Amino acid sequence: MRPLANGATRRFAYERPRRGLERAGINQCDVVFEGEKQGDSYVGTAYVFSRDCGPIGHPVSGPVTKGGLKVTLYGQAPRRRDDCSVSGYRDDTLVFEYVRSE
Repeated sequence: MRPLANGATRRFAYERPRRGLERAGINQCDVVFEGEKQGDSYVGTAYVFSRDCGPIGHPVSGPVTKGGLKVTLYGQAPRRRDDCSVSGYRDDTLVFEYVRSE
């Protein structure tokens, strides 16, 4: 994941998706979250990907912790039928934690 920031705007995008994610229709640079920092929280849209249906967004929000190094986002991700219509929702939690690469 690559975090991107511009003022209050925040975005997380795939830098190099692992093989299993590529089979799910996720490509390099696909955005997983876009929104904004509001105080000690992030608020915005997270995306669920489907090889056959493409991405679909849903609202998420959550706290920034560990001195700004961890973001946990909560929301209700859509479930899709074979025809790509939404059949319901499931609890969704996304955790982004900065890890220094050596």
